[in-house]
This record gives sequence, structure tokens and C-alpha cells, in this order.
Amino acid sequence: MLGKSTRVARVYIQDIAGTLEPGMRIVLAIKHPNGSVVQVAGFVERILKRMKNYRYVSVQIPWQVAMSLARQVGVAVENGKKVELYDYTVHIEGVSLPPLR
Repeated sequence: MLGKSTRVARVYIQDIAGTLEPGMRIVLAIKHPNGSVVQVAGFVERILKRMKNYRYVSVQIPWQVAMSLARQVGVAVENGKKVELYDYTVHIEGVSLPPLR
């Protein structure tokens, strides 16, 4: 559709083993401190800089899921504004390789 941009959200996670690569599909379990867990599918968008001897990756998830997570911790999200959430724990539930080219 012309004139519409797709909204996405990003989850930044630590890749301790160094095995996540761009294009991989990934399932995350995102846990709030109150114990509720949301499972979300996304894909590894890119590798970020190494920080403190660990590699971080950006995982793209649907915007609607991110909005629900923000509401759960009481953060109001305004259009076009960047929001950072710190109250969640992220666990990788599953990874699948990108398709062969």
C-alpha cells in the first residue's frame, strides 16, 4: 500500500553464544516481573556492536505485541516516539535458520 509504513518494534538481546545471524527466525518468551509470559515470533534483523565482550542483536517483532508489553508496565506510547522498556526478561524459545538462497 502506498503512503503507509509498517510499524515494527525491536527487542535487543545479548547473543552470548554468538550463533544468531541476520535472517534467522526466532521465538522469544518475554516475561514480566509479575510472572506473565508472552511468546512472540520475530526475526534477527541485524547484529549490533559488541559491548563488554558480548554481541547484541536486534530482533524485529510485531508492533502490536510491543504496544501490549508497554501497556502492561503502564507506559503510554505516542506516535513517532521511541519507548524503551526495561522490566522484562527475554528467553529464546526456538530458532530456525534462514531459507537457503
